[in-house]
Amino acid sequence: MVGISIIILENSQESASIPETRNRYRAMMPCQIPCHDGGMEFIALEQAQGLTDFDIERIAALHRALAPSAHAYDIIHTHCVIVARLALSVARADGLTHPDGTPLDERLLALGGMVHDIGTYQLIKSDGAHEGDSGDGDAAGQNSDGAQGSAVPEPLRFKHSKYIQHGLRGYKLLKACGFGEDLAQFARNHTGIGLTAQMVKDQKLPLPVADYVPVTVEQELVMYADKFHTKSDPAEFVGYDRCIRRAAKHGEANAQGMRDLIERFGMPPIEQAAQEYGMVLR
Repeated sequence: MVGISIIILENSQESASIPETRNRYRAMMPCQIPCHDGGMEFIALEQAQGLTDFDIERIAALHRALAPSAHAYDIIHTHCVIVARLALSVARADGLTHPDGTPLDERLLALGGMVHDIGTYQLIKSDGAHEGDSGDGDAAGQNSDGAQGSAVPEPLRFKHSKYIQHGLRGYKLLKACGFGEDLAQFARNHTGIGLTAQMVKDQKLPLPVADYVPVTVEQELVMYADKFHTKSDPAEFVGYDRCIRRAAKHGEANAQGMRDLIERFGMPPIEQAAQEYGMVLR
């Protein structure tokens, strides 16, 4: 993991810019947007208090160091940036604070959003690489299985049988790279609307029996924002009805929990976000 830490510093100026990534998505997919927006302003990442350009580039460099292809980087890193921005937007619009009245840490919130899915790179089945498209560590034109890339690659796909582990894997990865517990927990505690030890046991999930639930308002906001955008290929924004349907796959109690979160926080600015990124919202 020391090698990754070195790459973070050396490659921090080489990461693809957010506008470049947006343009790639606009070329891939026309924008189709139903009306499910909560009327919030979609906050730019750079507006987070205390967040620096170095913070943004350092996390982008970590994504690039882990990504087996530029395509995988585009989808996963862009998803993480979008989740960070949606979480910031909800925090600002609702004027949220900690229970003791102290303000939220916007820098930590933004960083947490940007790293919450960092563990998914370890669970890629097909990296969607085009010919000549590779990550920092791979030979050009090869995907995560070592096969040669092609003009018509398979889409980005994950190992679904182990996907539930991506939060814990991300937590361990961030700790190994020298990040603190406060940041690493964003990866650990964002899956679903929170996994309890009882749920892990009852569902026989391939995880150590423990609680994987948000323990701060910042973590809860990232968990919440994550439910409104996908890492499908191409990526999409998720409207209210679809969000509830997705939650209901894990039981009515889970669906009601999602409704309660929406009632508490309000719908994030997914219409604005879909327009800006040129992605489908459905």
